[in-house]
Amino acid sequence: MSVTEKLKGSGRSIPELHLKDALSECGDLLDRFGGHAAAAGCSLIPGNLNEFRKRFFAFCQKNIPESIEPKLQLDGCLEFPKLTNLFVDQLDRLQPFGEGNQEPLFSIETPELPFTLLKEKHVKWQAKRKC
Repeated sequence: MSVTEKLKGSGRSIPELHLKDALSECGDLLDRFGGHAAAAGCSLIPGNLNEFRKRFFAFCQKNIPESIEPKLQLDGCLEFPKLTNLFVDQLDRLQPFGEGNQEPLFSIETPELPFTLLKEKHVKWQAKRKC
């Protein structure tokens, strides 16, 4: 790697850590950086990497609580009959989702039929309308 080559990186954060503030703390070591609380990117020359690591980790240790409890913030509860194609189309119109426009998250009563696990990270089940 030549002296003019730069290392580049980007990241997403957790609510407890303002990622752009973390990069600002190391701003003198960075060639460029930008972003916001939840996502940011930067570039730096390779010679600054070790000091950047040290200061970035120190900032994280100082600002992230030792114990973090996951939070699930729901936007509402849905009943099966309201899950229509029209509802899905209306949700699609809210895009793009991201910082400042989070994707809505709803709860729904779980079905009585068994779940099927797909690729170890998705759940599928048969839903039946009660008539």
